[in-house]
Amino acid sequence: MNKPPLLFAGAVDISVLFRHGLWALATAAIISGCSTTLRAPSYSPPVMPRPTAVARPAPSHIVRASWYGPGFDGRRTAAGEVFNEYGLTAASKTLPLGSRVRVTNLSTGRSVIVKINDRGPFVRGRGLDLSQAAARQVGITHEGVAKVKIARLKASQTRVKRMSATITVHDATGAGTRF
Repeated sequence: MNKPPLLFAGAVDISVLFRHGLWALATAAIISGCSTTLRAPSYSPPVMPRPTAVARPAPSHIVRASWYGPGFDGRRTAAGEVFNEYGLTAASKTLPLGSRVRVTNLSTGRSVIVKINDRGPFVRGRGLDLSQAAARQVGITHEGVAKVKIARLKASQTRVKRMSATITVHDATGAGTRF
């Protein structure tokens, strides 16, 4: 078999490279055509229902409560509001400002819902300072100290239902205007 002459020294015959390249390409095509892709089995774990939350009553504490007011009326509270001794508010060292609590006098059984808007009391052995109006509602007299149970309320328990009313105003002609 006669090979064509090489054009320069060290040159490789292109036909040999071409044949080897075709052989490699054909082999790769055959191998890739025979391979299969393994897929993970389509399995999903069973959906477990979440346990429903059990409604637990808010924790309550029994503390000694007093009342304050006359010397503080009109001053700013820790929450930034103006203190009104005739409002239903209270002062606590530990409860969050703005929270609402139900205060029940243990000796009378009477209760009131108050908003915590100040810090205090600053007398040893006391856990809550009520405004004068709140103290009067639960039956704390002017002697001033009583054992009370305080229970923090959830936001859903403190919402007040708004009532709508239609007012009809009659003018001199007898025609009514509704507001």
